[in-house]
Amino acid sequence: MPEDSSGRPAAETSCCGRPSRLWRRAELYAVIRHYRGESQLFDELERRTDDVERVIRGVPGFISYHLVRTADGGFSVGVFEDESGAAESTRVAADWVRQNLPQLTVSPPEVIEGGVILQLGT
Repeated sequence: MPEDSSGRPAAETSCCGRPSRLWRRAELYAVIRHYRGESQLFDELERRTDDVERVIRGVPGFISYHLVRTADGGFSVGVFEDESGAAESTRVAADWVRQNLPQLTVSPPEVIEGGVILQLGT
């Protein structure tokens, strides 16, 4: 049976005729940061994806990260090994924006966070 990154079994499943792996890892913690009305911020983040990657990958407990553009800004979805990693990612993201994009006035994002009850991947 395949294993996840921590060596735990991952169940093989299929959806729509495609095999996939199913991880059940209740100890993971996710954080979503939603930036409304921040199109300029996402323009800059898109130009600086290497910097964003370096900062987020440096957070202890990093598992995955997605940066998504919407019509009026965007949101990020980060998954970490625990709540402290998620909290640290929010702190370092805010610090990075303040230090690297001082020309922008960025409103604090709406932050939604909680324990992961199911993680799917291929």
